[in-house]
Amino acid sequence: MRRPIVLLAATAFAETLLVLLFPRAFWGIICAILLILSLSVAILIRQKKKFLIIPVAAVMLISFVNPYIAYIRKEKSAEEFLKNLSDTDSQYTATVTQCNVYSSYAQIFADLVSVDGNRTETKHKVRISCFSRSKLERGDTIVFTANPLSLSEISEDGFDTSTYLRSKQVFIDFPSATLISSSNGSSFSPFDYLRDYSLNTIYRFLPSQTNYDTADVCFAMFAGSRDYLSDEIKNTFSECGLTHLLCVSGLHLAIIVGAIYTILSALSVHKNIRCALVIVLCILYTLFTGASLSTVRACIMCCMGFTGMIIGRKTDAYLSLFFSLLLIITLSPYSVFDISALLSFSATLGIISLYEFCPKYNGKNIFLRALFSLLGLVFSNLGAVIFTLPLCAYFFSGISIMSVISTLCVSFIAQILLTALPLLIVISPLADFAVFEPITAYFGKACHLLCSVVLNAADFFSDFRYSTVTSTGSTAFLCIFAVFLVLLTVSISTDKKVLMRTFVICIVILGVVFSVISLCTHISNDRIYKVTYYRKNQNDRQLSIKLEDKGYLLVNADSLLSNDYKNLPFDTKQGCNSLLIIPDDTIDIPVLADSIKSFDKRFGLEHIFLPQTSSGAVLADSLMTFGITTYFFPETYEKGEVKVNLKAYNTVLISVDDGKVKTDILYSDSYNRNYFHDDCDICAFFTRKSKNQFDTDNDIAPDCDIFITRLKKGENHEGTVNTYGKKSVIIKG
Repeated sequence: MRRPIVLLAATAFAETLLVLLFPRAFWGIICAILLILSLSVAILIRQKKKFLIIPVAAVMLISFVNPYIAYIRKEKSAEEFLKNLSDTDSQYTATVTQCNVYSSYAQIFADLVSVDGNRTETKHKVRISCFSRSKLERGDTIVFTANPLSLSEISEDGFDTSTYLRSKQVFIDFPSATLISSSNGSSFSPFDYLRDYSLNTIYRFLPSQTNYDTADVCFAMFAGSRDYLSDEIKNTFSECGLTHLLCVSGLHLAIIVGAIYTILSALSVHKNIRCALVIVLCILYTLFTGASLSTVRACIMCCMGFTGMIIGRKTDAYLSLFFSLLLIITLSPYSVFDISALLSFSATLGIISLYEFCPKYNGKNIFLRALFSLLGLVFSNLGAVIFTLPLCAYFFSGISIMSVISTLCVSFIAQILLTALPLLIVISPLADFAVFEPITAYFGKACHLLCSVVLNAADFFSDFRYSTVTSTGSTAFLCIFAVFLVLLTVSISTDKKVLMRTFVICIVILGVVFSVISLCTHISNDRIYKVTYYRKNQNDRQLSIKLEDKGYLLVNADSLLSNDYKNLPFDTKQGCNSLLIIPDDTIDIPVLADSIKSFDKRFGLEHIFLPQTSSGAVLADSLMTFGITTYFFPETYEKGEVKVNLKAYNTVLISVDDGKVKTDILYSDSYNRNYFHDDCDICAFFTRKSKNQFDTDNDIAPDCDIFITRLKKGENHEGTVNTYGKKSVIIKG
């Protein structure tokens, strides 16, 4: 049974991906499918397997028709909707489905309801980015203005945004939106009440002491919600490769389901009854955590496993995995773009593949059994990391070197914690009785202690300098990996152990070589100066320069500084940091002062420089109330190979000469070619005022190898302008 399911799932995935990527090549794709189908039918007849003709034909045709219908109804419909919009100043009304709030902006996913009061014929899913720190709930109604973009108009900025939005079936993007009003319309399901109850229980029984970090992490691990996690915790777990602990996936489901099954076995519940109960609880837990595709995949596999136990048949792991893939693709074609689903499938395939070839020991020697169990855990974690490397490298432009080690060190503690949390929530109502109050208090302290160990371990591993490195050649690596993955899939379907072992070993070697090359490249490039211009929305402007082994310089013109160090180009673990602030007339000085205070506390600033203007003086006085000493701009400020020249109170020239490349970065209200040095290899110009950006028609670029600036919307990126990522300069925004 394994062979047809594996091949059908792989074929369905390839077909669906092909149709959604090239929907306009309708007749070419359908001709190719009919040709392959004819060959498949001929082979099945020759091998006397006529009973497979109907399912093979059905899957191949459904895998073409289903995604094409989804494309017509959703993506093409959204394109037609945007074409019919005539007024760029329209007001849009939408119902919120998800809201993520960051340091200075919010990303909202919503269903579009009406345009200028006229209801839309189709309810389009949209993404709205706006300068707001207000948390909106699911079901709230918002009114906003913005210029909509289709997926083809979205600029990719180091991340495959269009693929990400397709995975969420969002085909209209509203960047830099302005919220006009919002109204409460939250609708709660029974699972929302359960999530609120779980949240209140965890926060009630876990000792908070000075903060709620352990409660935040416990709720994220149990319910899959990261809304209450600080940016620092998210980035810490990301750097050490433990992010998967904060996202409910197959690991969490397996641990919780295993614990429930063990308890039911200890209570001597009949095997069929406990299997049926576990299946029901598995489905309910999947719905409780939001039914992400990675959790749905794990739920299908668990249900197949326990169903096999009921009917007395052993379930094949590969069969369950590929059947879940086939079912998900059939029900949701755009899931082929879902990054979490792809990572979950790849990790599970890696775990099964490597664990199958791990040496086993069934003897009675306790020491050897423990040793081989540990070896199996190592193989499983290595498989998960290696098989997800290509996706992480391609989509996130970085890989975690510490992932295998950190996961091994905390996996056992995490399993105990995930077992204890459901028990705490179940017995929490008994806390109202004095007899049971000490028991619930004990469970809360135990969960707090276990979570503290996980947090300390994450902090420890994230402190390693190269725990996370920038990937090198990620596209080529992904293509090579895809070839080996196809070959491995074919060998799995034919159940040829030798070929399976060969291709698994090739993938492991490929992953190790890629990791070593990325690490070496990252170390060699760590001495290169990097410049980043951030523009998350129309009000967010930050310019940063990384200093070799000495921290950074940061020029900022906004009321809020980014406290998300994962989004900063410098190493925040190093000291000797300086901050240059050029406040404009529109900033909120008390807000900016409070933001600088938070930034200073987090990153340990050495110097804070301000201009000798009225705004600078007021800001200096505000910071003095926080005990923060500031300095006015010196005419020249040198730090190693970096020199900062003050041309005017609102113009700063940062010059970098590392002996290899000479770079000038001008930050000014207006462009002036004469500020740049004649012998520079790279020149960059940035301004906080959109109307004074570099004019490609009238302004003359300096005489340098590469000139980098941010163009106005609608201008063409031609010649040497905006040569993103070349040499030692990185530009975002």
